[in-house]
Amino acid sequence: MADSFGTLSGSLIGCSPITTYIESSTGVAQGARTGFSAIITGTMFLIAIILYPIFKLITPCVSGAALIFVGSLMIKQLINIEWKKSEISIAAFFTIIIMIITYSITNGIAIGYLIYTLVSIINKKYKDIHIITYILDLMFIGYFIAYAFVQ
Repeated sequence: MADSFGTLSGSLIGCSPITTYIESSTGVAQGARTGFSAIITGTMFLIAIILYPIFKLITPCVSGAALIFVGSLMIKQLINIEWKKSEISIAAFFTIIIMIITYSITNGIAIGYLIYTLVSIINKKYKDIHIITYILDLMFIGYFIAYAFVQ
């Protein structure tokens, strides 16, 4: 619920989506279940604002261990993909690859939706696709067109 509210409120003011699911599951996997860890994390972020000039000196490779751990939690979800359905497996494959290549979760999800619809149409399963998926596909195409002009 908090994730949904954060994404909705962030999009209304023009911010990138606030995603907490994987980060929260990382904390829970390490034993943080009461919410107190979120208070500590928020406090540390406030302190980090003040100490930003010092933290700026730390190289980005220091966060590599945390990224590997979060990535391992994310990769575990691959077993839940229906690999025998071509429209789902091909879309999942492209979603993962595009996220890695472009360093963008948004681009990966967008391409995943577009590929899912394309493969479903090729497999003559276009009646199984919900109208909202077609609307999202049009929005993602608009996103990529707009993004091409911004670059």
